[in-house]
Amino acid sequence: MRTLLLLLGVTVALMSAKQLTVLCPGGIWVCPSGNTCCPENNGQYGCCPMTNAVCCSDQQHCCPSGYRCDATGLKCNRQNEVATIPSMQKLAAISMV
Repeated sequence: MRTLLLLLGVTVALMSAKQLTVLCPGGIWVCPSGNTCCPENNGQYGCCPMTNAVCCSDQQHCCPSGYRCDATGLKCNRQNEVATIPSMQKLAAISMV
């Protein structure tokens, strides 16, 4: 009975942790829930602090959904509009290894 309760507790803890993180492609890196995994030059991942973000090609910045990164990666252009906003700097992802 103790073993069953222990297994149940571990399962609940793992399920809770899974809901609090976003697993990046490859399964090595995780970001906090509500973030988007974006690749970096070194093969690692960074975390863009918004859901469904657009990862900029400079691999340092990101833009909200519905925006495109400009050529420098420093500004986000709203699709089909002239409006721009500053891009966001990615945060480091956490390694699971």
